[in-house]
Formats: sequence, C-alpha cells, structure tokens
Amino acid sequence: MNCPPRAATDEAGAHVTHEAIPAAPRLEPELVRLPEQPTIAVRYHLESQEGIEQRFDEGFQAIGAALSRAQLQPAGPAFAHYDRMPTEPFTVELGFPTDAEYAGLEFPGDTKVITSKLSGGHVATLSHLGGFDGLGTAWERLLQWAAAHGHRPVGHFWEVYVTEPTPDMDPSTLRTDLFLPVSS
Repeated sequence: MNCPPRAATDEAGAHVTHEAIPAAPRLEPELVRLPEQPTIAVRYHLESQEGIEQRFDEGFQAIGAALSRAQLQPAGPAFAHYDRMPTEPFTVELGFPTDAEYAGLEFPGDTKVITSKLSGGHVATLSHLGGFDGLGTAWERLLQWAAAHGHRPVGHFWEVYVTEPTPDMDPSTLRTDLFLPVSS
C-alpha cells in the first residue's frame, strides 16, 4: 500500500497513514490514524494466559490451512488482538490481515476460522525489538506515553509479529509492533 507523506496529520496531530507496518520500526511512540483492516482469525476465550502458546500454535496452523484451502494470501504479518489486558478472563483473536473482506467464506475444520476486523481510527503505536519477554515493558512504555499525551485507551489492543518467530532464531532479532486504539 502507498503511504501519504509523513507530514500529513489530522486534527489530533496523528500521522495519517494507510500503512500500519512501515519498513522501519517505530522506535518512539507515535499517534497514527489507520483505516479499518479486514482480517481472517481464530478467536479464543481464555481464563488466563496459561497455555496461550499452544493456542497460538494451533490457531495459526488452522488459519494457514484455511487460507490455503480458500486460495487466499495474507496481506501482512500475523497479529494477536486482545479485548482487554490478559490479567483476567479475556478474548484473543489470532490472525492475518486480508486485502478485502471475505464475508460468507466457510472455513471447515476443528478450529473455527472467522472473518473479523482490526478497528481503524487513532492508534498509539510503538515497535518492540527483542524477545517476547520484553513485551510487558514495551506496553507499559506505550501506555505511559499515551497518558502523558492525553490519549485514553479504548480497551482493546493488538500486537503484530513483524518478524516471524522460529525455534532456532535469536530472540533479539524479533520485531513486534504494538497498537493501542485511543480516544483523545
């Protein structure tokens, strides 16, 4: 997708962009305005984070198989969308962005693959470089930045796994982009 010039801002001072994942990481928190993004995902309702790694593995395998059967390609890297902080019962959607909405598609199988969306609007964003164990600190940094700039989180948020993790990779090479929808 083409991105409008970086100088384009809206009334809230957000950079207006159609490119959620720029080539270079966002090393400092930034407010952007994103369009709504259609997705294909699996949804899990979990009581805690216990066993979430297994859900990630089975969910992304199911989505990969469904995309293959439907002869579709993801429009970007994998994401995890949370409806709230995973410190209490929560819902997580694991998926991939798509180029268009695929309403009405049937994805047979044991794991229910659905069509969904990542919301558009004002989003505070930051890239985390390093292992997943550092994500909590990165989220704290983004939340503190948003509060300091008068932006209130609307409740849900997502992570985009720009670098696909593999068992033998160096965790320090991972890039995860954080997205926190906010109201001003």
